[in-house]
Amino acid sequence: ARVKKLSVFDLNEKSKFDIVYSWGVLHHTGFMIKAIKKTCKMVDNDGLLIISLYKKTYFVPFGKLKN
Repeated sequence: ARVKKLSVFDLNEKSKFDIVYSWGVLHHTGFMIKAIKKTCKMVDNDGLLIISLYKKTYFVPFGKLKN
């Protein structure tokens, strides 16, 4: 098996992968919807897409940056 660590925007969306995994990252790209759509296109037939997105809330203090 081959594993690659790349930006979704560096990939050709015609490339297909058996497993596409992104945990807590796509919403940080600045182009979340575009990143999700491109990611979905790269999952092969019968492939597996695993993504996690989160929203900064009162209960997620590490989402705040201190100056």
